Amino acid sequence: MYKHAMELVRMGDASVEAYEKFMSLIKSCMVEMQPFAEIRDGLGLEDRIAEHGDVVDQQPAQTAMVAASAGAGMGAVNDDATSANESGNSLNGLLALKKRIEMGRPSTSREKAPYEGLSKRTRFCTICRGQGHKRTTCPDRGDAPKPVRKPSRCKNCGVEGHRRNTCKKVGDLRFSGV
Repeated sequence: MYKHAMELVRMGDASVEAYEKFMSLIKSCMVEMQPFAEIRDGLGLEDRIAEHGDVVDQQPAQTAMVAASAGAGMGAVNDDATSANESGNSLNGLLALKKRIEMGRPSTSREKAPYEGLSKRTRFCTICRGQGHKRTTCPDRGDAPKPVRKPSRCKNCGVEGHRRNTCKKVGDLRFSGV
């Protein structure tokens, strides 16, 4: 029921006309469902929560104070406020379904709608600053050759042509005992 109701809410949020039609349909459905809601069979979510006593976020001190004031004959207790709190607490089982993103570390990024653009980062061409292509495929580039790479140097001796793992100077340093 919840998924269908949320789908209807999404469709009703599409435009002003959709909102007005949705609200008129909801109001007529509420009037039509009222007789069915008065007859309880005990299988509803609210009934099961009340049966097990699983009322969430209800402060025991506040309920004891309300019960004591009602028992003392104070009569002016705001029953609407307490019933609204109780029904709001018992409806906590009707919260939205959780997304499947819960794996791994928590993220601070919010979930974005598809029309906001889901790309991680927009990249621009460094030649023409245009979006949608890189420097290597830029139409303004022409057939310019890639820049020539510098030859690698050894970090031990600074000579080109070999690297640190094959450097002869390191072997000489090991044998001399330095």
